[in-house]
Amino acid sequence: MNNKEIADAFRAAKRFLWDGVTLDNHSLTGSSNVAFICHAIRKAYDKRLIRNEARQAAVDTVMGRIGRCPTVTVWLRVKAGVQATTAEQRQQYRHRWIDSLIEEFSND
Repeated sequence: MNNKEIADAFRAAKRFLWDGVTLDNHSLTGSSNVAFICHAIRKAYDKRLIRNEARQAAVDTVMGRIGRCPTVTVWLRVKAGVQATTAEQRQQYRHRWIDSLIEEFSND
């Protein structure tokens, strides 16, 4: 698996990541956008925008970075010491993170 394919997987997933602001974009309303990066990666795979190998590599990257924490929210609290965040702030963080992953894997 090359880094370009992983960057493309993150790029495709970003299209399905809830913006954190628009209520009708939240996954609980039944729209196509989701709150979690790994779920967005899965949506990109389900839409046949990425190959299974790229999906798995992208998910492994995300899960490897947050370690034993099940979500970024828990990681922010446990590892970064950020105690109180709003859903909008968490989504902004996820978007910044996915953007940095796209850049990281695009430059390797």
